Amino acid sequence: MRIRRKKLLYLLATAFLVVLLLARTRRGDADDGTAALVHPNVAVRLSAAGADAAATTVAQSVFISCNRHDRDQGYWDLIATAAVCEGADVATRRASAACRALYAGEPAAQVAGTTGSCAAGGKLPRLGGRAAGGEADRPLDALVWLGDAIYADKRADGRKSLQLFQVSNPLPLVKTFWVAQRRSPIYSTFRETCVRLKPSGAGTSSGGAAAAADPDDYYGTAVDPERRRIYGTWDDHDMGKNDGGREYPDRAVTQRFFLNFLGADRADPRWEHEGVYTFHPVPFPDGDPLAPLLRESYRHAMCFLLLDVRSFRDPPNASRLGDMLGGAQWAWLERRLATDLADGADGRRGCAAVLIGSGTQFMMDVLPAENWGEFPAGRDRLLGLLRQHRTERVVFLTGDIHMGELAVDFGSAAQQVLGYPLVEATSSGLTHSASDYGALSKLVQLWFPAPRRRLHIYVKANFGTVRLTAAADWAHTSRGQLAQRLAQHVRESPDDGAARQQLHPLLDAMVNLSLGIFAVQEHGRPVIRLTFPLEMLSWRAGADYAGAAVPHPRAGGTVHRRPRASPPPPAEQLGTTEVPDGQGRTRWVLHYPFTTPVPFLTWLARFNQRHLFPGGSIPRSVVRTLTFCIEMCIFVPVAALLLCVWRRRRARRRQRLAGGTAAPRLRQRGDSGLLGSSGTGNFIDAPAAPTIAGYGKVKRHIVGTTEASSTAAGSGVMDEVLELFIGEGKQKQV
Repeated sequence: MRIRRKKLLYLLATAFLVVLLLARTRRGDADDGTAALVHPNVAVRLSAAGADAAATTVAQSVFISCNRHDRDQGYWDLIATAAVCEGADVATRRASAACRALYAGEPAAQVAGTTGSCAAGGKLPRLGGRAAGGEADRPLDALVWLGDAIYADKRADGRKSLQLFQVSNPLPLVKTFWVAQRRSPIYSTFRETCVRLKPSGAGTSSGGAAAAADPDDYYGTAVDPERRRIYGTWDDHDMGKNDGGREYPDRAVTQRFFLNFLGADRADPRWEHEGVYTFHPVPFPDGDPLAPLLRESYRHAMCFLLLDVRSFRDPPNASRLGDMLGGAQWAWLERRLATDLADGADGRRGCAAVLIGSGTQFMMDVLPAENWGEFPAGRDRLLGLLRQHRTERVVFLTGDIHMGELAVDFGSAAQQVLGYPLVEATSSGLTHSASDYGALSKLVQLWFPAPRRRLHIYVKANFGTVRLTAAADWAHTSRGQLAQRLAQHVRESPDDGAARQQLHPLLDAMVNLSLGIFAVQEHGRPVIRLTFPLEMLSWRAGADYAGAAVPHPRAGGTVHRRPRASPPPPAEQLGTTEVPDGQGRTRWVLHYPFTTPVPFLTWLARFNQRHLFPGGSIPRSVVRTLTFCIEMCIFVPVAALLLCVWRRRRARRRQRLAGGTAAPRLRQRGDSGLLGSSGTGNFIDAPAAPTIAGYGKVKRHIVGTTEASSTAAGSGVMDEVLELFIGEGKQKQV
């Protein structure tokens, strides 16, 4: 009774702790804006999702990753709707049924023939039946692939099911994957109606004789050059090998597949060198009233610096001493920072936003997955180069993890290493995501917390947007009017560098950078947002945002500065790392630390990598650990079962030996019964017969027992195993 009472108390205590944990999780979600997003009132949901945001969009791009060409491509229509609605004004968003459905998370009525299209007549009825004929109607300045555009190492079965294992597909079959995705009707419609043209002269060269001979010859050069701004880099699966790097032998062939998928021009240098790293500046669009003002301070609206973290990557191991980019790419990166992203001779800055794209996560190293944390020296070297060249307004765009995530480091580590907060946006999972693992995906926040960096993580299918925005009434504010006067003065006196220097901080404070993660399974609704002025990522004002916060990342995502009365974040003591400088020498840079506190599962994966599997990556150590656990789950019960069988057989053998020594004793007792009780040797007639008969029965019993024991000894192991489960209720009766 006492034991039952203890069990009951234990169950009640466990249930109480689970309820507290769920309540805390639910309260945390409500604090970040979740309650408003799921409010029963549609008006509240629209406002929380950003339908009422009184902002004008100056430039807009979409970044995506992790796509299966053989699965449903309907998400392109959601991306088109989000691009159109995010670029429209408040009144237009309110009047459009498609936009209202988008921000409310409800399915929109599909207009026939407009699937995947950004045609204004289908999305924004206020603009009339005008189709997307001009460049002004195309809302996207660029579409950027951040890896895994197709899965070359998976079976193309067209089913939405988990495929945990990889296959080695022949290269001709892999080519058909690329061709199928490039020629997908809905993807083609999206490119033609949503994405603007490349700058004049780009993407117009002919594919040459090879293209004329075979339009599907993806081994050739520039088969079908793309006129639109479709940019990208690759990751492991579209390169051809899961978790692969420079050891993959066929990457030269798959690189041509990838470049033809993007529609790279014949003059693209990537046709001639190894690796798919590239640089793409995006100009300010014509027609926006704020664009002429911004051109006086920045040469470009956005600059995409897309890195190749696969072609040159060393095999990761526990030493963490390898490299991700390789010498040629490091030299190229430093040239870009020193030229394209540096201030010009006229005083104008390179780009309003520098977007560094990578297939794997850069700052967020909390998951036991591939990331830049496996090569900490490379991460420190990149941050050191950004600080050395005073590159400002930098945001990292990443993919790979099959989840969407926004993260900011407002702590002292980022201030010391970079000079301003470190921002990362991850969009990963168009056709599949972590939610395919069911209830396990809901435990990501609980198992892998990162309270000091992560704003929020979304585990379902998603896509990301990055926008340059400004308040709708910017021209009527005092800052806007002063900026217009300074810009006019700069146009009249281009050599007045002092006036231009006064214009820079005004525009940095007036223009915002807005990042968003949109949910595919919630009909395109924005689920995570982050909005901050460009000055937050500058040397001049970045220190003012130390210790800042984002109270509602799921509804608005506006950055709030730390109150002046509150103390700054505690200073961290950072170490240093020795890295190459590209000229045959080395230099010391500050070491950017790992995310703390380290989740237990991540710590366990790193521990196993360091002590058990030092020759592989962290994901490999996780796989090997799981494999070992599965093997132990099979081996231990089998070993225990065999041990039980062996012990039972040994016990029976002892019984047989004991039975063999008992026979002479019984025979001796039987013989003594034949004599008289007086021991004189005289026979007694009356009890003699029963005694002799009893002796015969005992003898027959001993012989039968011996025969049964010998039969059991030769019955085999399977009979013993069956007896363990059947029991001993039906044993032989003696």
